[in-house]
Amino acid sequence: MPQTPDFRTTLELQAKIVGRRIEALKSEIDDLAAEVLPQEATRTALTKMGKELCDFLDAIAPRFKHITTETLFRTKRKNLFDISVKLAAFIPQLGFLRRSAHERNAYEFYDPLRRIARKLFDDRVDVVLSSEWEASPLARHTGIEIGETKFVFIGLPVTEASNPLIIPLAGHELGHSLWSHIRWLEEELQSHKKELHSLTGEKRAQVEQHIEQAEAPGMRLYHRIIEAVEPHLNGDRFCPHTTEKKICADIPVKNDFYDQIINQVEEVFCDIVGIRMFGASYLYAFHYLLCPGVGTKYNNNYPETGHRYDVMFKVLRKFKGALGEMPPDGPLWWHPVPTNLHADSLALSQTIIDSALPTLIDVVETLFSGKCIEMPRPDDVKPLKSRLALGAPIDAKSGETLQRLILAGWLAHQDHKVFPNDHGLNDRRHAVIGELILKSIELLEIHNLQEEFRKGDDGCC
Repeated sequence: MPQTPDFRTTLELQAKIVGRRIEALKSEIDDLAAEVLPQEATRTALTKMGKELCDFLDAIAPRFKHITTETLFRTKRKNLFDISVKLAAFIPQLGFLRRSAHERNAYEFYDPLRRIARKLFDDRVDVVLSSEWEASPLARHTGIEIGETKFVFIGLPVTEASNPLIIPLAGHELGHSLWSHIRWLEEELQSHKKELHSLTGEKRAQVEQHIEQAEAPGMRLYHRIIEAVEPHLNGDRFCPHTTEKKICADIPVKNDFYDQIINQVEEVFCDIVGIRMFGASYLYAFHYLLCPGVGTKYNNNYPETGHRYDVMFKVLRKFKGALGEMPPDGPLWWHPVPTNLHADSLALSQTIIDSALPTLIDVVETLFSGKCIEMPRPDDVKPLKSRLALGAPIDAKSGETLQRLILAGWLAHQDHKVFPNDHGLNDRRHAVIGELILKSIELLEIHNLQEEFRKGDDGCC
């Protein structure tokens, strides 16, 4: 006779295992919270994570006396499984927060960057800046929320974590948060439309009001982007030499190629955000960190690098920006990597990006409208560049911004008249300029604190 499974004992053992993992994580959080944390958002995120772990402990408290059927057993085990999955996601987040307190990070530029992010997102986003063992910057969208504020972790390559000249690439990572926000707004709108038919009375009126607000002119930004992309993926335009299904007007298949195109458009959108935020510095930083390439395989979720770089120049000109002394772009600068996309598919993806570019630029401009985030321009920062060329930090009392300081640094770095080949510091100009910018940012922060104390508020710009 088969033995009856002991559901209660099994669940109690599983709960003890998960509980031990929770306690271990909680101990790590408590240890880190006891340290000196240079970033305010690090401590806030730790507090939130600790609260969630306490909630997990309450959720797995032994309540298994009445688990006598397999259905109840599977339900309880699924609850434990969900908590276990969340614990696994906490571990890299906690590692990131620990690295955010490491001395290798240059904390001078954290507060100015955080202020830019909070202006852009109307205080709906807080930022933790740290280092990653990755070749290029990345953003971790954590799922950590306090009220309406979401936390974004921005990681810089550990070898460049103290280099202020690559900070413009953090603008790209903030762009991913912007993209996620406008996409979520569109998805929420569609969800409300679907549920409307089942609602009545006051609830229906509330949802109708929300839909009316969401469909107001200038609101459906993600929808505008998709409208600019999808016409190229319908009708006779398809990719005949790949395994992808044909996309036609009467059968609008959204397959892997469609997803890849949307991902590529998102990357270009994020480049535009970085350029709108930091101007030509974004191109300098991109060129410095990624040239002539950092991967041996072509990632179909990213635009081809040479074309992507050309698009950046177009965007900068559209924003009436300019470059100082910059190496000419071209095939010699970017090493080609193999791709499994047929030439027709690659050409189509580039056509779609070029066609959608005016819409993407307009959407980014809409998102920046009224945010008091000025794009720096080379002509405006020439006096700052001259001061750096003299080996002196920039006087913050002139009301400078992080973006202007970094652009001045890149212009001085790229100008061989500042550090000619026979100059004693030519080989160290990157480090020298970086140190001068960090000192300038320190002065900027002291000045900002004095202004806040004098005015009693931060003001708009």
